[in-house]
Amino acid sequence: MKKGGWKTAFDEGNNSVTYTDLKKTSLGGNSIFNNVNFGVLLGHGSYSTTAEDDNVKYTYFWLWNNNNNASTPVRFADFDFGGSDPVNGLRWMTVIACNMLNSSDYSSMKNNSRLPINDNLHLLNGVNGAFYGVPTVGTYYATNLLGGVSIKQSWINAGQQAYAHYSLANSVNFVTVGWPDCQNDTLTSYSSPDSDDGLQSTTIKVSP
Repeated sequence: MKKGGWKTAFDEGNNSVTYTDLKKTSLGGNSIFNNVNFGVLLGHGSYSTTAEDDNVKYTYFWLWNNNNNASTPVRFADFDFGGSDPVNGLRWMTVIACNMLNSSDYSSMKNNSRLPINDNLHLLNGVNGAFYGVPTVGTYYATNLLGGVSIKQSWINAGQQAYAHYSLANSVNFVTVGWPDCQNDTLTSYSSPDSDDGLQSTTIKVSP
């Protein structure tokens, strides 16, 4: 991304990033991603097969702590993606973690207005099911983005191009969720989101 003139606002790893950094401000968090244009969050994810007390099935993001070799979860719904600042606000978010957009839990969160997508976010990229951490996904993603390919297609291409070099027994499904007006967004040409049109979700099997 730096080759295209993009600057890193922050780069936090294990033990550095906290749930306070990630959670929405209404829960006492800082929503740090909402202060950049393009965000990538890499971690572990899981999905629920039963609903919580509010009758919603959630997915959960896990942060690893090397100090005690432990990981604790937070509900995906406790995040808030989308920045209001027209220059520095978050437009596009990618969460690379297994199951974060599991179809059943996604539907439950969506139907109960519990998705972490606000009216300012253009697109959210993620995974439905397992994600296999091959090292070239990020490289292909950035190469497509800087080549003028749309945000949505860059994410799909990254999976297809990276996993083409591996023989995987299980399917890998990449997902893009966002407002219809923003489906063709690129890094340099994009439309303002219109939340009145309703969220649109696309799932593509990128492997095998």
